[in-house]
Amino acid sequence: MNPPTQPPPSDHRAPWRRIARDLIGLFLVGTGTAGLLGAISLAAPLIALFLAGFGLSVGGGAVLYINPPLPRWVRLVAGYSH
Repeated sequence: MNPPTQPPPSDHRAPWRRIARDLIGLFLVGTGTAGLLGAISLAAPLIALFLAGFGLSVGGGAVLYINPPLPRWVRLVAGYSH
């Protein structure tokens, strides 16, 4: 068997680092979004509600169309049957 032609990624031996990086990124995005919507809701509550609904809809659609696709039972629970 031939050796791999490309070196493995630098963090392949520490998957916890990838998980930690992803969780920290999600936390920062979530708190930033909550802060932004909170600030907007003080000025214009209807715009904040629209942005929250739009963001959740787009995010949900993106999750349903990721590759590989989600398991069938998850899509059925989410109301997406294709």
